[in-house]
Amino acid sequence: MINSHALGYNEEYFENGKQFKPERWLQDRGSIHPFAYVPFGIGKRMCIGRRLAELELQLALCWVIRGV
Repeated sequence: MINSHALGYNEEYFENGKQFKPERWLQDRGSIHPFAYVPFGIGKRMCIGRRLAELELQLALCWVIRGV
């Protein structure tokens, strides 16, 4: 099991990890360690709801664009 919450606080991967800084996700993807953020897990035990969550986000974005 991966504790993704603890990874977000890890000062080794994120400067001031305990501070709320949404702009840290706007930086170049190459500068963030690939396994520092794994919201759905990885490998064989990855969350089975990942694809459903991604489709729901796409649907919500479509509704916003259409103005519903």
